[in-house]
Amino acid sequence: MGTFGYVAPEYANSGLLNEKSDVYTFGVLLLEAITGRDQVDYSRPADEVNLVDWLKMIVGNRRSEEVVDPNIGTRASRTALKRALLNALRCVDPDSERRLTMGEVVRMLESEEYPVTREVCFQTKYVYN
Repeated sequence: MGTFGYVAPEYANSGLLNEKSDVYTFGVLLLEAITGRDQVDYSRPADEVNLVDWLKMIVGNRRSEEVVDPNIGTRASRTALKRALLNALRCVDPDSERRLTMGEVVRMLESEEYPVTREVCFQTKYVYN
């Protein structure tokens, strides 16, 4: 609780925790698993210190394949990567009302048929090709 880099914006502002705060933290953990990076890394250039901000920039520039940890032995399909990134980005949305519930997170991660559509991607403010 309160660990820098895992803290939801509303907790930082109000000190109140709720389910959506937990979803935010899970999103950060998912991003760490995908990228192999820590949530905050001061050894990186200034625009790459915060994992969430860096990832939003990379994905916004349509370079999502660059974020995958090179130490992961098996490469996921592009669709699976998009699904996982979309899920994580929806979890770390600064607007807690737009975040997924944990049930939605589970369904998205388990589903092979979850549509990665442009409409869903626009909900996260990022476009995937």
